[in-house]
Amino acid sequence: MFSQLLKRQPDCNKGNFGHVLIIGGDFGMGGAVIMAAEAAYRAGAGKVTVSSPPKNFAALARPEN
Repeated sequence: MFSQLLKRQPDCNKGNFGHVLIIGGDFGMGGAVIMAAEAAYRAGAGKVTVSSPPKNFAALARPEN
């Protein structure tokens, strides 16, 4: 399956691969948005943005790879 994915050119950037916005996660329930964000990132989205209540921030805060 992965052999069918297109190779990224060395001169491309995240702007070339789309932007995913994920909105969700009630107070203390950020697990679903975390999984959705990781799935979007692994699927090849150039930029992933999550909008969730402030109490979920600690669980969502992850460094960019």
